[in-house]
Amino acid sequence: MKLYIIRHGETQWNHLLRLQGQTDIELNENGRLLAQVTARALQKVPFTKCYTSPLSRAKETARLVLGGRQIPLVEDPRIAEISFGAEESVRVKNEDGAIVVPRYYDFFRQPDRYVAPEGGESLEALLARTGDFLRELAGMEKPLSLCGGETAPADLAAGEGTAPAVLAAGEGTAPTVLAAGDDAAALAEETILVSTHGAASRALLANIRRSALADFWDTGVPKNCAVTIVRLDPCGSGAEEDGSCAPRWVIEAQDLLFY
Repeated sequence: MKLYIIRHGETQWNHLLRLQGQTDIELNENGRLLAQVTARALQKVPFTKCYTSPLSRAKETARLVLGGRQIPLVEDPRIAEISFGAEESVRVKNEDGAIVVPRYYDFFRQPDRYVAPEGGESLEALLARTGDFLRELAGMEKPLSLCGGETAPADLAAGEGTAPAVLAAGEGTAPTVLAAGDDAAALAEETILVSTHGAASRALLANIRRSALADFWDTGVPKNCAVTIVRLDPCGSGAEEDGSCAPRWVIEAQDLLFY
């Protein structure tokens, strides 16, 4: 199995340096252009499935990248962006890119010290739900170890008890698709587009790396339409005592840009 994890194209709030979080902001014209350029670069990738955040900027990016492929979008709230609660729409950087709201200095530069605003989501909760997404997709029986050695709780920060929603790629009846974790054997040869967000995509990679929370951002916030390629090694951790193998996600390429 191979994943192409993409951050959505640019929105007007990205351009204005405003926090979006789970506020549903659509792509701007430049964001659509970035997605179309990326689509041309990925036109020969044999995508067979697509999982997307329910937010419109991620869904539109996915549709543009898939182009004419008749592949349904499976919405999964576990790969939605982190919530900033009452502070969504706040401008946290000036025109020079300097952080002007102290809380977000921690968020971007010292994530292990970040405290979510009222109604917002912690980085630990984001890591839990994105880790659960990866675990189910890989058919893992045990939760992924998260930053700081914690494991994903049974109750997810987003989408608790909600099955992924399936959107048809075009008119008519949507083809039958497998939700994450339904059948690991059937998914083994799949090439899957995962359309998500800046912090959510970094949370996916932090789970894979089992990074310390202080290293959450790794090389920084990915640019709009940056693509990271990840594959599932079915026996990545070697054979267990009973002869079984533990699957492991492997990062093949990170933050590829095609514009």
